[in-house]
This record gives sequence, C-alpha cells and structure tokens, in this order.
Amino acid sequence: MGVPFYGRKYKVTSTQQNGLRQPGAAAGSGSITYREVVRQNLTANGYVRFWHDGSQVPYLFSPAEDIFISYDDPQPIQAKAEYIRRRQLGGATIWELSQDHQTHLLTVLYDTLQAPAATATASVGV
Repeated sequence: MGVPFYGRKYKVTSTQQNGLRQPGAAAGSGSITYREVVRQNLTANGYVRFWHDGSQVPYLFSPAEDIFISYDDPQPIQAKAEYIRRRQLGGATIWELSQDHQTHLLTVLYDTLQAPAATATASVGV
C-alpha cells in the first residue's frame, strides 16, 4: 500500500465547504511535505484541520489565504498500517521518506506494523 509523506496544496477559488471540492486557481498549487506542515505549525497559523470520513484523511484549510491542503499525518498513517495488517498485505511503500518530520510518520507506520498480532496468522502451504 502506498503511504505518502507529502501533501498537495491548492489555491481554491471559493471558501465553500472549507475548500473541499472547490475549483482550483490557475496558480498557487503544488506539493507540500509533512515536514513543512509541522515546521510551519499551520494549525496555529490560520489553517484549520478537518477530517474526511470517506477517505479517512485530514485536510487543512486557510480561509484567509484560500489554500486547501490534502495530506497524511499520524492518524491516517496508523489507519493504513492497521488495514495492511488486517488484510495481511505485503507492506507499505513510502513516498518520500525525506519529507517526514523527525520520523513521526515512519515511527507510527513501523510501530503499528510491528505490533504483536492479535490473532494467529494463516500458515502458508508449500
């Protein structure tokens, strides 16, 4: 399962629905690392964190700047790791390890994947 350590930033043309599903402007969009989200302390600097239940991911919105940011933080990383475990998938692929902040995301991913199994795993036949 792919696990991004970055997000996408969009300049939107409307503040309706806190920027969710709003048209993007021609300029002002791009990527943002999780490290930058933390370093800039966006939630203390005009951004509000929202949770999208359907996607199980957070997003940030700045009504003053009309900026919408879709990203992963520790909460969805843990949920994805738990899904990997429940479905007995092969593991996680990280998109861009260097974009983590002091290994916050990597630690959550690792700890969740390495936790003792709640039930016995199925044996593999030869």
